[in-house]
Formats: sequence, C-alpha cells, structure tokens
Amino acid sequence: MKSLKRFQSEAVLAGFRTLEELNSTLAAWGEVEYNNKVNSGTGEPPNERWNNHIKKHPPRRITDIDAFNALFLWRTEKTHRQVR
Repeated sequence: MKSLKRFQSEAVLAGFRTLEELNSTLAAWGEVEYNNKVNSGTGEPPNERWNNHIKKHPPRRITDIDAFNALFLWRTEKTHRQVR
C-alpha cells in the first residue's frame, strides 16, 4: 500500500484529465516501480516470483469443457427461517 500511495501523490501532481491517462500511467508505473523491484518480504521482484511459481506449478488445461461448465451450474435448495 505504501507503494500505491506514492503513485497517488504523483498522480495528483500530474493532473490527469481522463481515466485512460490514469490507467495507462498506473500500468507503466507498476511495471517500473513495483513489479520489477525486490520485495522486502519475499526477497524477489513480483514478476520473478510469479514466473517461478508458474514454472513449478503450470496451469492445468481444461480437457472436458462440459464438465468444466457444469462446475458453474450446480444448484442447491435454501430455506429461510423466520426469527421472532
């Protein structure tokens, strides 16, 4: 949050006129000032930490799209109990 607060104070001085200006500047700032600098808690830059995690635990591919879609379609019955 400290890093983001620094960006906020810089953004106020920049006087952005559109949301697009703000968003593109935040994305660029994130890459330069946050994602590639060593994090004091982990000892790694966030981008490096992410890439190392993906190498160790690659995402699983969906092999059965119908089974995957069914995960989002389940239903359950709920009852409402009135409290007096």
